[in-house]
Amino acid sequence: MNLKKYKNKLIISKDAGAANMIFNYLKSSKNYFYCYLKNPAKKIFKHKNFIKLRNIKNLKKYDLLITGTSVENKLELDNIQAAKKLGIHTVTFLDHWTNYKKRFLLKNKFIIPDEIIAFDSNSFSLARNIFSKQILKKTLTLNKINNNYFKIIHNKKKNDLLVLSSNYDSLKNHTINDNKILFNFFKKNYFFLKSKKINKYYLKYHPSENKSKFIPLVKKLKDEFNIDIKITDKDLKKITKLTKYVVGYNSMAIVIAKLSGCITYEIKIKQLKSDIPSNYIDNYI
Repeated sequence: MNLKKYKNKLIISKDAGAANMIFNYLKSSKNYFYCYLKNPAKKIFKHKNFIKLRNIKNLKKYDLLITGTSVENKLELDNIQAAKKLGIHTVTFLDHWTNYKKRFLLKNKFIIPDEIIAFDSNSFSLARNIFSKQILKKTLTLNKINNNYFKIIHNKKKNDLLVLSSNYDSLKNHTINDNKILFNFFKKNYFFLKSKKINKYYLKYHPSENKSKFIPLVKKLKDEFNIDIKITDKDLKKITKLTKYVVGYNSMAIVIAKLSGCITYEIKIKQLKSDIPSNYIDNYI
């Protein structure tokens, strides 16, 4: 993607995974981007380069559209379809490793942008195998973000543990409860954690969640296990830069933690099939 070719650049994003990918790919650029964002993406784009819009009044004024993808929400696809009709160059950042067809399906028709940038070699191979060469043409490229922004950090890390929520409570027809998952993790692994001599515990909630959701969990962990866990909304890259251990379940944030040099654990849940490639997980717990 050659940004110099385009004058007015628009980003449309909703889901956190792709939003993080786009933000970290572009934030060091000297370019300015107009952004139409929905939460949780709205919480991620905090930088002077990104000018937030309340609405999109005139799509014609832009010559480049950058989007993420969503399975349930079709905000990005609606605008990609409209942009292509106007001759606007479209680029989509493809995060995660599942539901690729659904991400590009709108009213039983595939809406394929001019460029698709895959997160890593795993997602690149998956996309290449799922879509026919005719559909993809020459749109699929491998994101170079792993070689720059998410390079392994060699700082001395504190003996702290960061726990990640994935907000499964919010999914339709899903019975998984995030508070219950995390409490059971501490209950099951209490002695294991003690053996690691953890100094501090942190819980980072998903960008689509509210901090108050986990206040009962914090109290319960204190009462039953004497574990003080601090709820944090710090930037994921900043906190994983210094934290040694990271625990989560089917979360893109685990991948970011691994690329930041953390020791990563994924919680095994019977009702949930994880999509995170095993090369990002040190141990299952």
